[in-house]
Amino acid sequence: MTMNLTKKYWCENLDGREQKIVYLSGILAGILPDIDLLFVSVAEHRGGVTHTPFFWIVCSLGISLLAIAVKRKRRLFFNLALALLLGSSTHVLSDAVFTGVKLFYPVSNEYYRMSSPIAVRYDDLLINYVLHPIFLTEIYTFLAAGMVLRSNKSKEHNNNLLAILKSNKDLIVGVALITLIYLLNWYIIYPWIAHH
Repeated sequence: MTMNLTKKYWCENLDGREQKIVYLSGILAGILPDIDLLFVSVAEHRGGVTHTPFFWIVCSLGISLLAIAVKRKRRLFFNLALALLLGSSTHVLSDAVFTGVKLFYPVSNEYYRMSSPIAVRYDDLLINYVLHPIFLTEIYTFLAAGMVLRSNKSKEHNNNLLAILKSNKDLIVGVALITLIYLLNWYIIYPWIAHH
């Protein structure tokens, strides 16, 4: 989704093949921070360097320096650096919102995150995940991706936001109902259960 929303910034002056390479690299970069799972336990996940903005800024700068050194395909390398930064930043920042990451590493080892409106309360890991705000964020992400996909298939919208929203009202209503159920659970049902 990030790559679709930022396409006008990275696809200029690239041929079709290069655009595909940059696009897929950005998507891959959105997954790459989780490579730490190959080296650390799940409990230590998001505590390593791959979940810090610093790491991905350094990697992007490295690719940019390579672009300066390699005269051929310079524009492609610069756009690959941008795609790496966009994809990894989206991942790290979304982890920062809900689970916590070391945003200011190496200056600080402190974790930053948004606190959840509910405490972990069930023995079942799957139920805890489904009730966690990050799951709702994933629903919103799929909604936005679906809306972008629909608008890309239909040329009648001409990127008119109101027309895009009208044509996707079924998706929006469904997500609004899911959001309402989550809010009822977090702020009414769970507090009532906790006090009884």
